[in-house]
Amino acid sequence: MITGGIGPAVICQETVHLSDAGVFRFNVHRVLGDDFCKLKVYGGAAGAQMPSFVWVLTPGKTIDLNRTCGDHTPRETFRTADVGCFDLWSRQRSETAIG
Repeated sequence: MITGGIGPAVICQETVHLSDAGVFRFNVHRVLGDDFCKLKVYGGAAGAQMPSFVWVLTPGKTIDLNRTCGDHTPRETFRTADVGCFDLWSRQRSETAIG
């Protein structure tokens, strides 16, 4: 998801607020009847609401959004330059739509 203008609020078990300009990836998968959502920030910033505070994610940060983990949901890092085929396709598609 590439935002521009006003960043949307996305709900994936936890509310996530996205910066006005940024590049984000949400992966949703089902495990034992429960939906899990992973957020990666490639550009911009995101705020993920946890039960008692907000995680702020900047480029290169990723987090699993799942209420059952509560405030113990860890943030991890990744290299924003490491992208897969889906990421490349998504970027090319968005550049075509914007440009």
